Amino acid sequence: MSYIPVKMFISQFQLMKQDLNILLEDWTVENETEQQIKATATHLVEECLVDACAISSQLKAVNFESPPNELVENANHIIDTLALFRFREHLKRLIKIIPDTKFNGRGKPPTQHFTEFLCMVDSLTKQQKYFYVLK
Repeated sequence: MSYIPVKMFISQFQLMKQDLNILLEDWTVENETEQQIKATATHLVEECLVDACAISSQLKAVNFESPPNELVENANHIIDTLALFRFREHLKRLIKIIPDTKFNGRGKPPTQHFTEFLCMVDSLTKQQKYFYVLK
């Protein structure tokens, strides 16, 4: 397993929180159907932000020297796997409804950008069992 430093996960979650808010700010609506889709997206973003904030806080408590290749006996594992699961599911649903065509000319399409974040969440899900804080 390739080990990603805890600090990288923290910075990625900070970036993701910003980008989720920017997505909603930049999303223009032209009709009722688009308004309904954006309302659903807004709800999903709000849910993502709740879990992203919780996970970010938990990551900040991780010992940055957490070993990548061994579990530490009597260590207090702190990443909420339910929050990770919820976050992942909300992000997957959001990716399915984002209309990339609304964001032409702005770099990567949002679905690609958030799919990359989804891969990072998958890595965190696999790696988090090695994170610990000392009691």
